[in-house]
Amino acid sequence: MDTEGSYKQIIDAIIYYATQKGMAVILDLHWTETGRQSPMANRASIPFWKEVATAYKGFGTVIFELFNEPYGITKEVWLNGDETYAGMQELNNAVRSTGAENGVIINGLDYGYDLSFLTKDFHVQGTNIISGSHPYNNKGAPGYTGPGGDFNTCYAWALPNTPLIFTEFGDNQAQDYPNGWQEIYERIIAYANANGIHYTGFAWWIQADDPAFPALIGGDWANPVPINGGTLVFEDLIKNPGSKLFAPPPGFENTNSETSAKSEVKVTTKPDVPNVPKRTRKPCCFEFFDPRTGEKIVKTLFELEKSVTEVIKTNVDLVSNCCGGEGRKPGK
Repeated sequence: MDTEGSYKQIIDAIIYYATQKGMAVILDLHWTETGRQSPMANRASIPFWKEVATAYKGFGTVIFELFNEPYGITKEVWLNGDETYAGMQELNNAVRSTGAENGVIINGLDYGYDLSFLTKDFHVQGTNIISGSHPYNNKGAPGYTGPGGDFNTCYAWALPNTPLIFTEFGDNQAQDYPNGWQEIYERIIAYANANGIHYTGFAWWIQADDPAFPALIGGDWANPVPINGGTLVFEDLIKNPGSKLFAPPPGFENTNSETSAKSEVKVTTKPDVPNVPKRTRKPCCFEFFDPRTGEKIVKTLFELEKSVTEVIKTNVDLVSNCCGGEGRKPGK
């Protein structure tokens, strides 16, 4: 889509077209400094989120990812902030101060992965909160001893108490291409399916000279094709299609009964993936209005999940009112 205008007008246009096509949108505060990935959202992120929340509080399918990949700070700064950084509680409070009830995604430490420090007494207080995590490479594997530990350790509190979404995941190690990335994607997707975890594929981006971006599609923008981890994500989306947010507008009906019909899918795990019992989950519900009909709709996060035809991730960079720039390596 070619759109001219200011940065804010472009974001408005993306949200308009996305919602018109029955898509949910994640607005993600990715960076707060020019040219580098900062450890945490800066203090200017508080008025930023107030402005964004005020603009989109009427859009129930616009979800706010408060900061992409916190790292190198204490859990106390992560939660409450300090003189340099805004904490997740402060950012969430900024959103709620506008009256916005949109879902918010709150990512952990260690470049978004680590949620192991959350407890019933130490977590962001509020409603419509979605825990977010970025499991890259060997993070979460059985026996992983880095920050957060294996998946069961990392998500011990978050998974039973909040919806959980992987807004980024995969293999960004150059040495694993062209062969070696498969096990990582298989393990992460199998664990997500076995535990009712949601995800968005990252990145739907063509970069043939750097498959470890990680790029999930190849070819060209006129004729994209799944590559590398994208082949497994595509396969999983076909097997486990998400539900529609609302009826598609005229001309966008899905005539493929095989993927549009609701069906119960049995999830099996590979032998090397622990068969973890499913946990009781608390549904996170959102009320919103269909922008085309004005009809009030209530959906759980489970119904907003994981179809590439339904979910778009839009990066919002707080960089001196600029947009664009070179991509960065996610989830170190």
